[in-house]
Amino acid sequence: MKRHDQLWDLTGKRNTLRELYHHNAMISEHYHSLRIKPVKNHRKWDLLEAIPLKEPKAESYLEQMLFSRRTIREVSGKEIDNEFISKLLKFSVGITGSTANGYQLFSYPSPGTTYATTVFISIAQEKHKYIYRYNAYDHSLEKFSEDVDRRISDVIYDKKLSEFPIIIFLASDYQLIEEVYGEIAYRLLCLEMGHMAQNISLYSLEKEYHSVCIGGYNELLFKEMIGKQYDLHYVVVVG
Repeated sequence: MKRHDQLWDLTGKRNTLRELYHHNAMISEHYHSLRIKPVKNHRKWDLLEAIPLKEPKAESYLEQMLFSRRTIREVSGKEIDNEFISKLLKFSVGITGSTANGYQLFSYPSPGTTYATTVFISIAQEKHKYIYRYNAYDHSLEKFSEDVDRRISDVIYDKKLSEFPIIIFLASDYQLIEEVYGEIAYRLLCLEMGHMAQNISLYSLEKEYHSVCIGGYNELLFKEMIGKQYDLHYVVVVG
């Protein structure tokens, strides 16, 4: 009998659980209303002994902005220009500082400072005929894929939301975060993208634009246009 030094490899693929969950959680074009089934159970809340808190007033600028943040599903009508786009990306998902030894810091918390999210953006203007990938390291919009007819907007099922002038896609190919965190990388990545979406929402509010964070979309179309290696997790429209 041929001798084997190692009979079993018990390590396996560390991304198996992520692939299984994401594949089964994807919303398909003709099946999305059936796969998401409502939960009819009522929430039970047991009242415990509690310390009453005084209802605060929003006094500082930040407090007022947090207090007034809302999802508004209609375009504000304000004009979109390159300065707003530049600031939106820089301050919401870009590099905003560095350490003494040159390590770059982003505007949002990231697990293990991996910054594993890839940001794609579509802009509904005649001069913008591409789907862009945001490069935070040199603060630029890379011409990732030509999209003259803005077909990428069809990724959003709600046609009213797909008409927003700015569509931001938060996606990942996992190459950075799974190397560090293995099986829990998927969970941590979703938290990272939540921070980014909130930044986008708050900055849009500060500049008097409307924004909507979207979890219902046609990911198969996104993968067809962007690449199979990218899983789409979150979409934010601004306008």
